[in-house]
Amino acid sequence: MIILEIYPRGVYNAYEVNVMKLTTYSVEGMSCMHCVHHVTMALKDVQGVNDVKVSLSEKTALVNADESVSFEALKAAVEDAGYQLAAK
Repeated sequence: MIILEIYPRGVYNAYEVNVMKLTTYSVEGMSCMHCVHHVTMALKDVQGVNDVKVSLSEKTALVNADESVSFEALKAAVEDAGYQLAAK
């Protein structure tokens, strides 16, 4: 998204900002904190992911990512790590 700020006397400032989305996913296959670490790192390695919080007790991953990051990219990364990711 491009933001355009217009000021008096014809002065303006334009800049691009990334629109973020915060999404919770279900994660299957985790049994310990090492699993949490593996899932966290797999998700953080996806380009455009800014922050990840994985919960072993809830079996979820809260992902803060650019709007352009697809579910398929996140799912593939988690599956490559040996776990399953599903939309919640």
